[in-house]
Amino acid sequence: MSETYAAHHDGYMQNYHHSGHAKIIGIGRDVEGLRSNGTTFPMHLSGGRADTPTGQIYVGICHNLTDYKNALLKLHAAGRS
Repeated sequence: MSETYAAHHDGYMQNYHHSGHAKIIGIGRDVEGLRSNGTTFPMHLSGGRADTPTGQIYVGICHNLTDYKNALLKLHAAGRS
């Protein structure tokens, strides 16, 4: 995730951990992903929390939206033809 989104994400996680008010947990959002080579891509991020016998765990699921966004652009372009 790019630094811009990562800074917000960290704040959302801290807020949730201390207040229980969800701004990211249980709510999916589209963000900009960052590859190890420095390029970015559209990504959907979903976060969740689970209570386990050893404590709380947080889970993040990331979906690369590149193919989805490209398909939408093609459909939109085809509709204008």
